[in-house]
Amino acid sequence: MSREMKQKKGPAMDLKFGKRILVIPDAHGRSTESFSDLDRFDAAGKLIRDEKPDIVVSLGDLADFDPLSPYKMKAAAAFDGKAVRKEALFRTEILNRIAGPTRHANERHRRGRHKERIHEPVWIDLEGNHEERWRRYPETDLLGHDFLQCESEEAGWIWHPFLKPVDILGVLFSHYFTTGVSRRPAQVNTILNKTHRSCVFGHTHSFGFDQKPVLGGGTISALCAGSFKPPHRTGEHEWSGLVMLEDVKDGSFCIRQIPYDHVLEKYGEGDYAQKLRTRRAQAAQDRENARHAYA
Repeated sequence: MSREMKQKKGPAMDLKFGKRILVIPDAHGRSTESFSDLDRFDAAGKLIRDEKPDIVVSLGDLADFDPLSPYKMKAAAAFDGKAVRKEALFRTEILNRIAGPTRHANERHRRGRHKERIHEPVWIDLEGNHEERWRRYPETDLLGHDFLQCESEEAGWIWHPFLKPVDILGVLFSHYFTTGVSRRPAQVNTILNKTHRSCVFGHTHSFGFDQKPVLGGGTISALCAGSFKPPHRTGEHEWSGLVMLEDVKDGSFCIRQIPYDHVLEKYGEGDYAQKLRTRRAQAAQDRENARHAYA
């Protein structure tokens, strides 16, 4: 480099990249689901293993807890303790399915003495309103009102209580944020006026993103991350998939949506995943046939 070039050299650029956070929105898993639907949790785990995010955040409502539905509880003659316990243990199974592929890969690396390949993300488990039902009914005290938290922590996740936002790299994460006196869930297009901080939440099952400039430069962002439910349980206004937050630092982040079908097509093993791959192959064949037809 010439002396003139050195003299014109500007201030050093900040090349420190932020962290990557994989967000798992409301999955509403049920122990009665088919293998094809349960496949989404294994597929998410394999994606995490390959993508290697620094942090994984479940936004809450990972399990549906249908037996604790207020409507069913009003109609029920008695509390079904066995069904409730089954759903609670199933939630633990979901956590293990998601983290399993990464942990199994790490174990292989340890046995092979490839410690440099070991990847250990931070696993964060937020309590949603469906999990919060557990503490609303006195009958669940038979298992302990902190049963879900204990199960989560034993599975290697960091538990955060319902509506207690957790600050990760300057971004607030919560199942949802409330508005004023009504305590109703805030919407993505108004939440920044309340938090004045970047935030990520779920609950509505729809996908939304908002961004505002702040004094002194920079922006704050709000993300409503959708859901992670099977297509036959996803409403017209809802979006299903995972979200990767890229370059997260000082409250800023970029988003990459990973639709449900993309996750299952690449990593799934159930019937639905097979149909997606068959459909993809057929579409490729149709394009090839059309190309030859017009050649």
